Order: sequence, then C-alpha cells, then structure tokens
Amino acid sequence: MDDRIAQITNALERIQDNYQDNELAYLSLTSKNEGLIRDSFCRNYYKENQLLGREYKRIDAVSFSEESINIIFEFTSMYTADLVKDLHFKNSYLPKILNDFKKNDKLKSKKTDEYIILISTHPKEMINKKYIKYVKYFSGLNAATKKWIKTPTDSSKMISQSYNNLRKYFSYNEYSIESCQINAGREFECDVDIHFWILYKKYCVCDYEQVADILLENQHCSNCGGFL
Repeated sequence: MDDRIAQITNALERIQDNYQDNELAYLSLTSKNEGLIRDSFCRNYYKENQLLGREYKRIDAVSFSEESINIIFEFTSMYTADLVKDLHFKNSYLPKILNDFKKNDKLKSKKTDEYIILISTHPKEMINKKYIKYVKYFSGLNAATKKWIKTPTDSSKMISQSYNNLRKYFSYNEYSIESCQINAGREFECDVDIHFWILYKKYCVCDYEQVADILLENQHCSNCGGFL
C-alpha cells in the first residue's frame, strides 16, 4: 500500500472517532451518510494540517498544489445491499461512478490523483420491524440481510460479493480497488459497519512509446492496459 492510500484509509478509519457511541450507526440507518462522511474525512485531513476544499466546482473534496488541483475525492453513499445486487448496482450506481471519473477531466492535469470513495453501510443483522418508520430503507436492507446472513460469520460473504461485483465493471488492468472499514456502533438492535471501497485508475507505467487503443472512449496502453 503506497503512502497516499495509507493516508486515505487512515482518514477514513478515524471517522468513527468523530462520533459518540452508536451515533454513526443511527445517522447511517436513518438516511444516506455521504455528506457527513465526506465532512468527517475532510476534518481528519484538517487535523493533520492538510487542507481540503469542499464542493469546489462540484467536486466533493479537493486539494491544491499552488494553483493546480493535485488530488480529487468523490464520495458515493450506498448500502452493501445495493452492491450485492448486480443489476441494481449497474443501473443505479455505476453511471454515477463513471460520471464522477469523467466529469472532472477538464480540471485535471497529468499529475492529478483522483479517488472515488464508495461508502457502503453494512447492517450485520435483521432490523426489528418496530423500527420500520425510522430506518430509511428498511425493507431492502432486511431483504438482503435475510438472504445473505444466516449466521454472524456470514456477514463477510456480502463484502466478498461486493468486491466481485465491483470487479465486473472495474477491471484489474484499469482500476485499483482498496478497502477499509469501521464499526459505526449499534442502533435499532442492529450492529452496523461501514465499508469503504477506494477506486482509482491505473495509469501506464511502460517505459517505451505506446500505441493507444480506444476503449469506452478512454485511451489505454496497448501493452499493460493502463490509462494513458
């Protein structure tokens, strides 16, 4: 793991320190948590004396080197239930992720690093029906939990399937995928983790001149498959 990814995962893993016991579980089950996760992430960078701009030209978070952008962060909030359903993920989330990679092209230079951080809220057990009015996506979350989690150890199977589904659309040659997770606490009689998937493009590192192949409107190295 390189230094930049270690820095990102550290900032994500420390998000739980910004909330009281079970508070993050409550917030993540009652509504999407994208904004609060982004703000906590930026706060953790700020505590290390590193500034991130928020919502700069519609970018979720960004850092600058003099006048140019050197790091872009885009966040997308979902649930593990969304990721394990391949067709649902393909139709509802994949277009946004691909658009996030594309929309900032005019603002980037060759030295700009771009990361898409998927925030996957992960209830690890069934939620009692008496909380149906409080939990935002009660039916969908419980349906996925009932299907996938028969015993406490089954929770990890949903994470593995999430990764498999991501790899259908983000190939090894073109994208790196890193991950980390935190425990958000327990609320509505349910233990909740938040799993983070960090997606970023692999760029060509070959030492000789390449002839680019055109694939999905992006230029790729004909030798290693990385983006040019």
